[in-house]
Amino acid sequence: MGEDCIFASQFLQAVKHDSYQYSVPERFVGAILKAIISVDEIILFSGDEKIYEHQRFYYEKIDALIFEHYLDQLSRKPGPLFQESCRFKF
Repeated sequence: MGEDCIFASQFLQAVKHDSYQYSVPERFVGAILKAIISVDEIILFSGDEKIYEHQRFYYEKIDALIFEHYLDQLSRKPGPLFQESCRFKF
């Protein structure tokens, strides 16, 4: 298991590891997060708070975008989110 510090970017509201995007809740955009990375999962932390456990991907063009991470944005501006809805895991 490895440990990295990764940045939660504005684009897709996600962190990036090995060319894959892993979503985070909106309040963590712009934060430096700790990631515990194993063969099959990526666990994201803000300080001691566990944010989310993502399944790790190794396939081309698959991102782990969790719909619940985008609900705050959806209530404010639903249009752009629905344009990307085919990329989300419900």
